[in-house]
Amino acid sequence: SRYWVHNGLVMVDNQKMSKSLGNFYTIKDALMNHIPDVVRHVILSHNYSSSIDFSKDSFVAAETRVFYYYKTLQQVLSFLSDNAGTGMPPNEERGGLMRAFIESMDDNFSTAKVMAALARSFARANTVLNDASMPTEGKVSILNEFSNDIAEISEVLQFLNDSPPVIVEGMKNRHLQ
Repeated sequence: SRYWVHNGLVMVDNQKMSKSLGNFYTIKDALMNHIPDVVRHVILSHNYSSSIDFSKDSFVAAETRVFYYYKTLQQVLSFLSDNAGTGMPPNEERGGLMRAFIESMDDNFSTAKVMAALARSFARANTVLNDASMPTEGKVSILNEFSNDIAEISEVLQFLNDSPPVIVEGMKNRHLQ
């Protein structure tokens, strides 16, 4: 989909966005200061019918979260590349993340629930990556499912579908300026 519909109030620092208040800006304005996935994160973290607060704090939090996601994806893809051919064949049954995604989207297009499920899944992926006691085959199986689910969800939401090394490096460089 190329369009998002939003019918809640758009707020800036807990005030209704308004030209007369001087707190009006567009998505194009936001994209001048943030990569598209940061703006998408702010929008997707709210139900389409609820208010969105385009505060500096919400963008800072989204930027931190998006960097964490891309850094995790970079580590997952590196691990899977280093361990190609290891692990179990992919499971035909939908993983927990895909089930949560489908249920959330069927629940009045609840992207906020999707974002919460993503947060849990990325935390789990990091736990798996850092678990020295887990056999490599088990890690590969879990991380393959995670990677496949993320790729499918990314295609639908147009979120997290850029190259992790490019985004991680770009975000690092942006903060060093």
